Formats: sequence, structure tokens, C-alpha cells
Amino acid sequence: MVADTADLDTVMSRERGQGVFFAAMGVIVNIGQALGQFLSLNLLGLVGYQAAGGALRGPDQLWWLRLFYAVLPTALLAVCAWLIWRYPLTAERHGRIRRHLDRRAGLGASMVTERATQF
Repeated sequence: MVADTADLDTVMSRERGQGVFFAAMGVIVNIGQALGQFLSLNLLGLVGYQAAGGALRGPDQLWWLRLFYAVLPTALLAVCAWLIWRYPLTAERHGRIRRHLDRRAGLGASMVTERATQF
């Protein structure tokens, strides 16, 4: 999806910016991982879970573990799936964008007069 979005940006801006899209994706992934680790460990600390000793101190902690490591990630994944489902760049639309970019590469950018609004 990142490459498809970069293609759309190339059509609209007439500049190649794929590197920026992939760099931003890498930063977002790293921030997401850091945030996930920070939140999960601190939330477990807030509910009284102690990793030292290797045993749960009560049934409440097991419930919180299930919530933090099963229910919450599943809910977040459902939100992500919904966002992806509603993503407006379809395979057909991307095909038109690719054909446009291929024509532009073959003809030169100055000879292509089509507007990005056609996409």
C-alpha cells in the first residue's frame, strides 16, 4: 500500500518521493513498537504484576494479562482492518495510475498534460 500511495503522490506532485514514504513508514513502525513496549510494561506495573518470582499473585493479574495481550491487540487490529478496508486506492485505480506513470516515463513529463484529478 505504501508503494501504491507513493505512485499516487508521484502523479499528483510530478515528483518522485518514494523514499520519503518508506522512511516515514519505518519511523512509524519503530515508534509503534516503542510505544507498545512502553505501554504494555507500564500498564502491567499499574495493575500490580511483578515478573520477579515467575508467579502470578492473583486471578486479577491473569485477567489483566489476557486483556493486555489478547483483547486489546485484537480490538486494535480490527480498527486497522476497518481502515484498510475503507482505503480509497483500489487495484483498478492503481492500474490507471501505473499506466499514466508508464506513459509519462516514455513520453517525458513535459508532454503529458493529464491532470491528477482524473484518478
